Amino acid sequence: MDPTAPADEAATPHPAPTAEPEKVAHYERRAPVRRNRARPRAAPITEPEKLAHYVRKAPVRGADWAIAEIGRRQHSRVARWQLLRVGVTDGEIRRRLERGSLHIVANGVYAVGTVVRTLKARWMTAVLQAGPGAALSHRSAAALGGFRPYSGTPEVTIAADRRSRRKEVIYHQATLPPGEVTTIDGIPCTSAVRTLFDLGNLLTHNQLKVALHEAEVERRLYGTLTLADLVARYPGRRGIRTVKRVLAHYALGADVLRNEFEADFQDFREQVGLPQPRTNHPVSVQGTTYVPDCVWPEHGVIVELDGRGAHDVDERFDSDRRRDRILQTAGWSVVRVTPRLLYLERDELAADLNALLAHRAPEHRSSGVSNPATSAAIGR
Repeated sequence: MDPTAPADEAATPHPAPTAEPEKVAHYERRAPVRRNRARPRAAPITEPEKLAHYVRKAPVRGADWAIAEIGRRQHSRVARWQLLRVGVTDGEIRRRLERGSLHIVANGVYAVGTVVRTLKARWMTAVLQAGPGAALSHRSAAALGGFRPYSGTPEVTIAADRRSRRKEVIYHQATLPPGEVTTIDGIPCTSAVRTLFDLGNLLTHNQLKVALHEAEVERRLYGTLTLADLVARYPGRRGIRTVKRVLAHYALGADVLRNEFEADFQDFREQVGLPQPRTNHPVSVQGTTYVPDCVWPEHGVIVELDGRGAHDVDERFDSDRRRDRILQTAGWSVVRVTPRLLYLERDELAADLNALLAHRAPEHRSSGVSNPATSAAIGR
């Protein structure tokens, strides 16, 4: 039998086709290829921002770090122009606004993280909104410096005229030389001397005396620039007469005002025509020196201004009455003026003081009282 016959072929099955061996490839994971997009070159950093240490390190982490660092130094406020200067792009700002790490608080000004609403954050917002070179000034700068309270509309000085564009900020137009600008608690502001000079156009000369005294107490006036230098530098500025008047009295050390109540009394005195007293001037009686608020040495009259904060405690109340008794025994007439008398009973107070000063002529002075005019004056 032929082994190649078809029957035998049918009887013996063909073997199944051999499958190709499975190819096990070793795949190594590779980092995705990222194309670095071209980024705009940051603008040069100039004074007074001093942002050189905010240079970007990486596309994402560097932006967050720069925003956080600027906000930490500026009461959680950053300006768009500051971010663009250090290389943060508009797209990065937009993404952070969408995810809530930045919040719009003014035109071009953002709060970092949560929106912190403090007085200093409000001042910082006003300065950043005004743009590079702006400085807090006038009453706001005085409040920041600690020598006059103010919490009203922020006042900012800039070189360009923008006084009518924003109702939430009072703009003043002026070019500020480097010696007239400083920084307090991270907020650019006018120096204490420049602030006092600017306040001459907004305050009475008695209110300016108080601000000048408080600035000296806070040690804000120490520096190379003086108020007299600004008077010579800007002879035609508004309010210059008020500043000159305050300087003339303050240089003598005999016309010092320490608080707003004293300033209001002096304004009242000028309105009703009372003669000029010596303010905070020493009086020596029985070997003890007292410093009354207002003294008319030639009339032998003393006026003490009793504000609530300084005279309500029992110990101070008793010591004031003891001092009044000693002064009256020595021949002085002591009148105590309270806020109610000054603000609500002005006509009666004016009539009483005018009558007392007219009655207490110089010859009524007691010969046993030392002349206060020969005592050392308080002030510079």
